Amino acid sequence: MANNHFQVWQELNERQQNYLKIIYQYDQIAEENERERWRWRMPKRPASEWRWLIFDTVGSKLNLARDPNLKAAMKREGLIDEGTGSTFNALETRKLIECREDFTKRGAFLAEVQLTKFGRAVARAGCGEKPPKRRTLGQLRERQWAALVAAWIAGDEGVKKDDCLNYGGFSWEWTWLRLRDYYDAGRGLIKEREGFGHHSHIYKYDICITEAGQQYYRENWERYQELYPDVDAPPPDQTLVSNSHQRRENTDDGKERRKLNLKPFEGKWKHGPTRTIRVPIALADEILAFARRLDSGESLDTTELAVLKAELEALKAERGSNSAEKLKKKGQQQTDA
Repeated sequence: MANNHFQVWQELNERQQNYLKIIYQYDQIAEENERERWRWRMPKRPASEWRWLIFDTVGSKLNLARDPNLKAAMKREGLIDEGTGSTFNALETRKLIECREDFTKRGAFLAEVQLTKFGRAVARAGCGEKPPKRRTLGQLRERQWAALVAAWIAGDEGVKKDDCLNYGGFSWEWTWLRLRDYYDAGRGLIKEREGFGHHSHIYKYDICITEAGQQYYRENWERYQELYPDVDAPPPDQTLVSNSHQRRENTDDGKERRKLNLKPFEGKWKHGPTRTIRVPIALADEILAFARRLDSGESLDTTELAVLKAELEALKAERGSNSAEKLKKKGQQQTDA
């Protein structure tokens, strides 16, 4: 069937192909806009209403250069001329589009175009796009699967309510309800919990995955991984740190496992424990180097020790003279006051 659609596309001339391509682009924009309305909890409208695209407006104050209608888009591509009507007639004769004229309440005249299902398939074949896969009975939409993944990751902690009164950024009406009533009302893949939180006087709501939901996730993870690769769904056999029953090992066996996994600390110094000491910053690196050599068992030359001792004495004398000078200045300031 796809070959037939592409054959129809090849039978169109270049001008007709360009017209159909622009109509298809605006049709897809309208489809995405309708999805966005649905996400914002606005009432759903029939496709026969929102798929009609404005081609031209006559008698309105809309600026053709700014108005996002088909005529403006085609004019920018240099496709509007005396043959525009004939091109539309040719596309309509092939049942690729439908055209109608209407008047608004303000008296403006509208010329509208709608892409037919057949025309959408032909345009998709001409643009090299694959037709969308039809969902099988019971198959979750991508957004619903992503919500179930969020519930799986949350585990016993549950998905919390956000500032928009949704759970985890997913709509209660359009997403969570579908998962809650997946098998029948009140028996589904997730459930809503309510009550006071631990050590809290605030009454809270959250959503957690049910046993049926966990089983569904395990059995269908591979299928949805192929359908929706953009959803970051961890494999069902992967240990999740966020699952409280997995990360809290309060049993003796759990404690023993943790002890076995601990690696004993091995210090870098051979002569046992270390402590913090205060040394001059100017000599810190040199003193540390000497200490490393001593700790490794290397014998130091008496000349090196003598040099280090001389440097320490010189630094001590310098600091003593600086302190004396500071005290002298401080006394002079008190005398002047």
